[in-house]
Amino acid sequence: TVTLTGNGVTLSDVIFTDSSGIAYPPSSSSLGIYQFNVLFGVSYVIRPSRVGYTFEPSSLQIDQIQDDTFKSLNVSPAPVDITVTVNTNAGGPVPNVSLTCGKAAGSTDSYGKWSFTMLYGSPCSLQLSADYMTFLPTPPITVDGSKTEYIFTASHKSCGLVGTITVNGSKLSDVELRLAGDPREPFLSNKDGAYSTTLPCGTPFTLTPLLKGYS
Repeated sequence: TVTLTGNGVTLSDVIFTDSSGIAYPPSSSSLGIYQFNVLFGVSYVIRPSRVGYTFEPSSLQIDQIQDDTFKSLNVSPAPVDITVTVNTNAGGPVPNVSLTCGKAAGSTDSYGKWSFTMLYGSPCSLQLSADYMTFLPTPPITVDGSKTEYIFTASHKSCGLVGTITVNGSKLSDVELRLAGDPREPFLSNKDGAYSTTLPCGTPFTLTPLLKGYS
């Protein structure tokens, strides 16, 4: 019988492997108690393993097993390195995004990446924020150490641009308006001289009006 406890953890589903490489079926006991059959009178070295946890000692030397031999192991959640990547829709990196997860806080670097370390099985809420941006998947995201990489896609929020074009106090229609660097088609002012469009918030643009006979 092997009992695994420590740091407030009682652990099920641990795999035990002996020195010959034989793995014993894990117990599902929520009390962290493991029982398995071995040959009477034979010495064994058994090693426990489960993703996300460390064991002290890392192996047990069990000599000349008699009936109901008892051993104990201390269990600790293992540290896990988490990497967060933020990209644009085109796949480019997004720097300077603020991130928090529990007590960890930071921002993405020039490659759009941020990393932190947490204890396996101690969840935190991963939050992202940046001016004029939205993210997919939508934060917050619960991080518990079972997954080590998270990738987000950032998009600019849309803001409205509206205005009116006049000449000597009269409204001017059919003025073609072009946005430098915007791949969209130019748009026109209406019969009241008004125009409207949407732009990525926080992004500077140059708006150029064109109408034959006017400057």
